[in-house]
Amino acid sequence: MGMEEVELKNGTFEVDLIVESTMAALTALEKSNFFVFSDLVMKCRYESHELVAITARELMRLGMVDKERGVVQEHVKNVLLSAVRGEGLMAILGSPLAEEGE
Repeated sequence: MGMEEVELKNGTFEVDLIVESTMAALTALEKSNFFVFSDLVMKCRYESHELVAITARELMRLGMVDKERGVVQEHVKNVLLSAVRGEGLMAILGSPLAEEGE
């Protein structure tokens, strides 16, 4: 990976290094705090979803939510929506890359 754009499953393009680092952070979050991960998935899927306060603070600390606007960073949303499969407790991460299929 270098500094080239890659296509994600949701049809957006992101720099490959951003995708790689975002996936690493999301994978760590999925394993370490599934509640926060699940709340983030809900917020990315449904804009009207309100993050639990403790979740919002943790996601701001991790840089996944903009501290001033309180919204999920666009690259985080693109990568997450492209990578996550399943709902609720069955949500898991896969590859976000369009070329890698399902």
